[in-house]
Amino acid sequence: MTAALGDTIVRAALLSLALAIGITAAFLLIKWARNRPPPDGLDRPQMVVLSHVSRKDPTADYRIEIHRDGRAIFEGGPEVLLPGRRVHPTSPQAVADLFAMIDESRFRRLKPRYSTWLGGDLRSTICLHAGPHQKCVDSFGWELIRPDAPEPFGEIAAGVDKLVPARRWLTADARTIDVFREEGIDPRSVGGQRLVVQAAGTLSPESMQALIAAGFPIDRPARAYQYDPGTKTPLEMAVSSDRLDMTKILVSAGALEGVATAQRVDLVVDAAISCQPEILRALLASGARFDLASIPSDAFRCKASYSEERALAVAKLLLDHGAPPNARNVLGRTPLHEAYSPAVAQLLIKRGADPNASDLQGLKPLRAAESEDMAITLVRGGADIGPAPSGAPAEGSIDAEAARKGWTRLQALLAQRRGRAA
Repeated sequence: MTAALGDTIVRAALLSLALAIGITAAFLLIKWARNRPPPDGLDRPQMVVLSHVSRKDPTADYRIEIHRDGRAIFEGGPEVLLPGRRVHPTSPQAVADLFAMIDESRFRRLKPRYSTWLGGDLRSTICLHAGPHQKCVDSFGWELIRPDAPEPFGEIAAGVDKLVPARRWLTADARTIDVFREEGIDPRSVGGQRLVVQAAGTLSPESMQALIAAGFPIDRPARAYQYDPGTKTPLEMAVSSDRLDMTKILVSAGALEGVATAQRVDLVVDAAISCQPEILRALLASGARFDLASIPSDAFRCKASYSEERALAVAKLLLDHGAPPNARNVLGRTPLHEAYSPAVAQLLIKRGADPNASDLQGLKPLRAAESEDMAITLVRGGADIGPAPSGAPAEGSIDAEAARKGWTRLQALLAQRRGRAA
């Protein structure tokens, strides 16, 4: 029995030794494979190419190629802001630094394709070229999520973008207008439409006036920036960017002509929610017809933190131009449910707002009040406070809410109101 036990121990020791030798050999083989000379002469590539292709957004499709001899070329797809092939000036030292990094990179060992587990709409590709030989790697990912690619891929992509920034041809600046003119790019092309929308949010009033004079369209919606989730017209961009100067220029140029009534109401709501009475006034004074009878109560959501004076100015403009004080939104909430400012609530009640209107969940404005001052304004305006509690306030009553939040002034007002009623 002792001999059998000894044989078992010897066999186990030999097996452990064999396993250790195997693991060591595998490690050395992997290390050798990673560090062996690259095949096909790609140890010194002469050109690197970075390309982006989106299945959903052709305004983001482009290709950048950088040659070891210093040439750098951007080529945009037909729908980018500045399409076509353009030579980009570069620093010889910067190009040399990029290729030095590429020469030392393990990029040549990567597999041909990387993808997030959900796939993605954006394909980024890097190719290294050396004479007739090339090595390409694709990385697929969602537009707003970093592609699931390894570090060598990301390092090269960042290096190429630093040397030849694609945003130069995808994002507008004052010089872009001259490029359109010099190269004869159609102002009504997709790139031209994107240029006007971008200008409405970021460029100067003089730039917008130059665009209008050059025949760029001010009534076409476009995706303003790469990977934007939706499109906007120049006027929508100006309003959402709080650009009073751009709003006035576009309205004067006729940007509201041909805009559907529902879209005009959306512009009013955007200006109102962002608490911009000046922009709202510019829209309403344009002479265009605004059917504010259909406006949702969300328009009264202007936060008092912007200043109660501005919130009140917005509410007055809306009511003076036909917005109903008891408007509803998709949740059945009224302006009194949405208002943050006690002064706005007081104005709404004076103009006929019902302080006891319930939303689709049965919630009344008083229970939706987010401050003691708002609750006091609603009670003084006629909000139903219910009967006085005979013992502890019932769960869900305004008395229980006031006690829980420590609203002592409201508690005193409730007692006073019930004393008068008695």
